[in-house]
Amino acid sequence: GSMGGERSTLTQAMIASFIDHARGENSKKIKHNVVVIPFASTVGKSQTISNNQEAESYISEVLAGKGINGGGTDIEGALVTAYQAIAKSFAGTIGDGANASKVDLRKANIWLLTDGGSAISKERLGKAREQIPADVDINLNVVFIGEKNMELIDFLEHQSIDAPKLIKYIESADIAQLLQAKASIPSEKA
Repeated sequence: GSMGGERSTLTQAMIASFIDHARGENSKKIKHNVVVIPFASTVGKSQTISNNQEAESYISEVLAGKGINGGGTDIEGALVTAYQAIAKSFAGTIGDGANASKVDLRKANIWLLTDGGSAISKERLGKAREQIPADVDINLNVVFIGEKNMELIDFLEHQSIDAPKLIKYIESADIAQLLQAKASIPSEKA
């Protein structure tokens, strides 16, 4: 999502951590395929990470603050783009041009990190999800950073399209403590 300051720093650290975890212990091959979809008021270009060199490069870019920051939140667009990337994997590849990779996303985890909310069309999300085989297991995980959006939480918990497996809320007051490693992310559901 669109962020600045400590929220952005925390998000960058979380993205770097997720990508680092996907690398696993084998330095030659990535353990999990990763597609990063940055978004603010618009959705940015997705980045496929399929090997350790790409992972290290992307982590460096993220920690340097490169990416989309500031100005709006298009959660619907980000989720539709995630569904499109999963659907595209069944057509042979994900990613674009030189960044395209052949992967099997028969099981996918979507991690939505956001500090805001936006309008969501269940119909549009449903149409995007219909492009993916029904037996594909998609876990939708949402982390709210600094601002809880109850309307979005209610929508996510009561919709039939890949209900979230995890919802976390990180309060603004806790962000500095997390960045200084003096606190941990709360374990309770939103």
